[in-house]
Amino acid sequence: MNPVRCSIGPELLRELLERLPKKPDTIWVGFSGGLDSTVLLDIASQAKSSLDPVNLGALHVNHQLQPEAKAFEMQCMKVAAEKGIKTEILQVDASSVKGESPEETARRCRYQAFSSKLMPGDALLLAHHQDDQAETILLQMLRGAGIEGLSGMPMRNPLGEAWILRPLLGVDRTAILTYALAHGLEWIEDPSNQSDDFSRNYLRNTILPQLRQRWPALSRTIARSGQHISRAALAIKNRQEDLAQVTSQGRLLDLSAIRSLETDAQALAIRGWFRSNGFRMPSTAVLDNFIRSFVDSSPERTPLFKLGGSLEIRRYQDVAHLIKLSPLPEDCVWDLREPVIQLPENNGALSFTLPVEADMSKVIERPARLQIRYRKGGERIRLENQRYHHELRNLFQEHQIPPWIRDRIPLIYFIDQGIPELISIGGIWQSEKQTNWPPLKFSWDPPDGIDPSGALKKRLL
Repeated sequence: MNPVRCSIGPELLRELLERLPKKPDTIWVGFSGGLDSTVLLDIASQAKSSLDPVNLGALHVNHQLQPEAKAFEMQCMKVAAEKGIKTEILQVDASSVKGESPEETARRCRYQAFSSKLMPGDALLLAHHQDDQAETILLQMLRGAGIEGLSGMPMRNPLGEAWILRPLLGVDRTAILTYALAHGLEWIEDPSNQSDDFSRNYLRNTILPQLRQRWPALSRTIARSGQHISRAALAIKNRQEDLAQVTSQGRLLDLSAIRSLETDAQALAIRGWFRSNGFRMPSTAVLDNFIRSFVDSSPERTPLFKLGGSLEIRRYQDVAHLIKLSPLPEDCVWDLREPVIQLPENNGALSFTLPVEADMSKVIERPARLQIRYRKGGERIRLENQRYHHELRNLFQEHQIPPWIRDRIPLIYFIDQGIPELISIGGIWQSEKQTNWPPLKFSWDPPDGIDPSGALKKRLL
């Protein structure tokens, strides 16, 4: 059969690849064996000669949800092999998870598998087309999505340090079918696509055909609206980043700066803060709850906002802190022959230095060792050049150290004749006895997200 002319071909792929910052070493085709991905694989194989020395391979994800899954896997390997393309199989467990639809679970597992396989700079081709884009935008609208969700799928987007490319996103399903028939391609018909139990299938099989009777160009016009929304979403994203830069620093959010903004700008700044820390955009309900709890509530309150897993947000001194929780560290012993000790429970590292004139051999020849302990309550220390002892609690309050950090600051004790003497508080404060023996200067390199130096608000902006 002589191929008929249609709107798709290898040039679509080449145009997308030219937009990448760097030519990929390996191009993968996400290959399910269905019509769309079979056409995409054929286009990629035709373009291969002009892409050398780029490696070309196919990735098939077996979700293990259907009896036919193994047969689909074998068929994909056979079709790809006929084109001289090696297929790698990615096995995932896409069993339904509480709180997720089966479609969401399968999608999450699929992208996790892709991400684990792709190397930095690789490109992954996916076969989403114009009708898929229309379905995605309509589904997002029915779910009440925000402007980013209504943007639809991008033609190009990063996945970790690799790239996802969708060469067929501007092509409708009719053109894809025409291409497949004209080139004599064979593909798998997935029986699950006929089940209207899934929202996308119901929209595709029942709703959209009726809409197209009235609006034949439905997919094209919805996709065009998605492009307009995408441009608006980019402008809003840039505005979020600008506001986040002036109201936050890393995991800290200045709530007084948030209050100085108009209501809409407050929401943008908080979303920008979430984005800068790598979190999904909060829903409107979640965002409203955050503003009520952290921005609008009285200063006496101590709000807590859980993000799931080991992450939470707390407020202290009018600053919101994004915290990654971990078990409280345990006491340990520090052998002075080692100048650095890694503390248990990933609580950072302690190190010491000696004055130039000090004799290290005389330090380590003593039988005593240092003990690392943590606050139990009632600890006192007499600081250098101070006449009186200070309670640890008062020092922490005076220097505005957040409560959840206080129990993680290592307390360094020197045991002399069985009597423990507190000689340093995480290297922040030194005991006056520290000037006698041993003449060590301590330093604590805390884990990410813990700032023991105090005055956090002053450092924020």
